[in-house]
Order: sequence, then C-alpha cells, then structure tokens
Amino acid sequence: MKKCRGYLKICILSIFTTVFLSACGSFNNDSEDDYYYDPSNPYSPSGSNSSKSAPIANFTYSGDDLAPAKITFKNTTTNATTYSWDFGDNKTSSSESPSHTFEMDGVYTVTLTAGNSYGVSESSKTINIKKPGAVEIKKMVLKKVPLTKPNGGGWDILDGPDIYIKLKTKLGASAIKTWTESDVTSSDIPLTYSLKNPYKITNFSTDYVFELWDEDLAADDFMSGFYFSANQFITSKYNDVFTLKTSDLEVEFHLIWSR
Repeated sequence: MKKCRGYLKICILSIFTTVFLSACGSFNNDSEDDYYYDPSNPYSPSGSNSSKSAPIANFTYSGDDLAPAKITFKNTTTNATTYSWDFGDNKTSSSESPSHTFEMDGVYTVTLTAGNSYGVSESSKTINIKKPGAVEIKKMVLKKVPLTKPNGGGWDILDGPDIYIKLKTKLGASAIKTWTESDVTSSDIPLTYSLKNPYKITNFSTDYVFELWDEDLAADDFMSGFYFSANQFITSKYNDVFTLKTSDLEVEFHLIWSR
C-alpha cells in the first residue's frame, strides 16, 4: 500500500507539471515577440544599438589647421551601413573614416550623412583652416636652361657652363646664392639645388629677381632670369611645388608653408 500511495503521488505531480508547462508555454521558444525589452539596456532588441534602429551620425577630427591642412576624420557613428562626407569645399567621400586636405584657408562646414535601411542621420562640424604666415624655399630645380648663348655660341670654350643661381629682392638685397654646378650639359637637366638652410619669406608682397649665372675665371656671364612676386606662390591653393618659366628658362620651386 505504501508503494502504491507513493506511486500515485508521483503520477499526480507529473500530470500537474505537464499541464502547467503546456499552459505557460515553453521556455525555449526563440520567437522574437517573446524577448523582453529593457529600456535601461542599450543592447536590448528595441534599444538604440539595435540593428533595427536608424543610425546616429557623429565624428571627430584631428590634424594641423594651417593650409594646406590634412585633416583625419574618425567616424564614431552607430548602426550605419553607408557613409557620405561633404567637406564643404566641393569635395566628397564615401569612405568610413577618410582623410582630406583643405588646400586653402577658410571656414568649412563638414557634414557626415550616415544611413541604413531604417533611416539616415547627419552630423555637421565647422573647421577653421588658417592662412600661412610664411613660405620657405627649400629646393630649386632647373627644368630648362639656355645651354648656349643667344647667338648660338657656347658659354665656355671647351665645355658646358658652370651654373649657379642668385636670388635677390628687386631692391638688391641678396636672398640666395647657390654653389656652382660645373660643366653642365643637357644630360644634367633637370638640375637640382637643395638648400641646406631654406630661405623664408614672410612678406608676400616682396618682389624678387631670379638670376642664372655662368661662373668664369674672369667675369661671370649672366645667362637668364626673371622677376616674380612671392604672391605668385599663392594661387588657387598653397602648392608644395610652384613653377615659373620664360622662353629659355624653367624653374621649379619646392616650398614649405608655415605659420
């Protein structure tokens, strides 16, 4: 009798448990509707970081603010699958975290538009790019030189000219005088003069005279030259390389822009 009574209790408990579980539903149901949304948990299915939410656009940036300024952008957007950048200077990008060079000074509004299948979001920030206060000439490259005199004769009797450069202000103050490259022929062109101490210009309204000379034992021969203003280095952007030329002379100036 005791065994029978114990068996009946087990049967009754088993039947009750089965009925209870059937009424409440299975605990292993992975149906999406059964998830619990916790508003304090950002990773809850309906939370802000859900893949079913529109993106939240944002970014940071770093770099020198002196034109030409290379700025690196770090995308901190959440939930986005596409990115569109407008740098405010008629240039764009679809990269996630691009770098961009602002070639001229000015105030630029940079806008990031981020999107996914649930919507789009925009974030805009203003960047102030400053005008350089100085430029340094670090190198001059002769791309074209008059290897013969205007009358067709040679500068030297037996070999090519011994060339050096003079750069001075229009008022006569000396700025640069290079060393001499001897016996220059057409195979030596382009001819490069890299300055150990770059020449710094802070007054962009200053006028200069570029002169090319042939060094001789007696009197040196003036070969060619031209006038220019430092303002000519500033065109549609602050170039690292700027070229000036005449009919018989072409010079490439390699520049460093600074504060």
